[in-house]
Amino acid sequence: MTKLIITFEKNLEVAKSILSKMHFIIYKNRLNALMKIISKKLKNYKQQEDKAKHIFIEEGTKKYIEKEKIKLENFLFSESESLIKDPDINKIKTDRLMQIITSKIRKAGTATRNKAVKTALMGNNVIGFFNKTGIGITWKIE
Repeated sequence: MTKLIITFEKNLEVAKSILSKMHFIIYKNRLNALMKIISKKLKNYKQQEDKAKHIFIEEGTKKYIEKEKIKLENFLFSESESLIKDPDINKIKTDRLMQIITSKIRKAGTATRNKAVKTALMGNNVIGFFNKTGIGITWKIE
């Protein structure tokens, strides 16, 4: 049996450094809401979660897992405008505080000399949106 393991990990360090305490509390609530939306979208996968990580595991044949991985990659590397179609994610994406955070993080991305970090924070795709909001996404096949 082959497994596709997708991990969503919260990273609050950047937001903690650029937001006031009140805004940071609101931001954590928005981030938790976004993680719940992601959990609903992947509800048919086995789930494991703790405070900072959500792990989703799908088991199946190698061919099925490869198809699932390709679907995931196509979604993550599509334009972030595709998130507008989902009303729940669009509500969080258009939230004023989340827009402030993503713009501040995008500015921080322009100031860095590390090309990998710059690309991750400056991207206009779905994975770039999650990176800017403080959610790191990794996936692997075992």
